[in-house]
Amino acid sequence: MDAKFMLHDAEGPNAGAFSEELGTNTIKIFLDHAWQRVEPVDNQWNWDDEFSSNRDYGHLMLQIGALHMLAWNSTDLPGWVNQDNLDEFKEQYGEFVQEAVTQVKQRNIHVDIYLIELEANFAGHEIAGGNLTNAWIIDWIKWEVELVKSIDPNAKIGIPLTPTEFRTDESLDNTGDRGRILLADFIERMIQENVQFDAFGFNVASGAYDNVDN
Repeated sequence: MDAKFMLHDAEGPNAGAFSEELGTNTIKIFLDHAWQRVEPVDNQWNWDDEFSSNRDYGHLMLQIGALHMLAWNSTDLPGWVNQDNLDEFKEQYGEFVQEAVTQVKQRNIHVDIYLIELEANFAGHEIAGGNLTNAWIIDWIKWEVELVKSIDPNAKIGIPLTPTEFRTDESLDNTGDRGRILLADFIERMIQENVQFDAFGFNVASGAYDNVDN
């Protein structure tokens, strides 16, 4: 890989003294946390609060694929969403992803990079069939990347990587740390599966580097 490095710094959902010390140059919008607000009823959308015409976006990262809510607090999902059937849930979530990309395109908002990941604890959620493999996670990420690019072919895709994102896969050797595979193995698997990502990165947060590969 011909890799280059750059730093985007942005406040997360729990901004505090650390982010204030670093300073920020990038707006980061967490759309997963907004799904209930923007689509309270199936196919009835309200994007004005998320993409205000009075806001100067500058450099923008749009996080649209982590599913923290389903992993940690499913009550924050829209009430109409079917959480009991993975196929239906995936279809409903896919419509949300495509509508979000459509909105930024229609409003002429430039997104520097779309952040797409899958919270590992979602992969362990009961509707997902329990502890799913990395192959399944990569397939989900690839599907979501293709959804974004179907609306915006020029979209730049970033895959945030931390050790908490990965599940064990019996076909691979792992680090021995809670069954997680090496980050390099996960990246190689994404390349092999032709996931069309442009960058990968790490989230700087408390505990994020506790178990990063040596």
